[in-house]
Amino acid sequence: LFPQIPHYHLVEATEAAQPVLGEYYREPKNSGPLPLHLLGSLIKSMKQDHFVSDTGDVVYYEADPKLNGQRT
Repeated sequence: LFPQIPHYHLVEATEAAQPVLGEYYREPKNSGPLPLHLLGSLIKSMKQDHFVSDTGDVVYYEADPKLNGQRT
């Protein structure tokens, strides 16, 4: 949201932004030593799967049927 803010001021910036964002502020999920909370997002991404083919003049996101179980 604010890429110009130096990383060492992010805590203060977050505290200042919370009242401005109000109900739109979303608390990030905390993780333990392993980021297991990201597995759901990884699985969702792999099912919807996106890649960009390196052939042709026009490139666009495509789904890989081998990843998400679709038949060709």
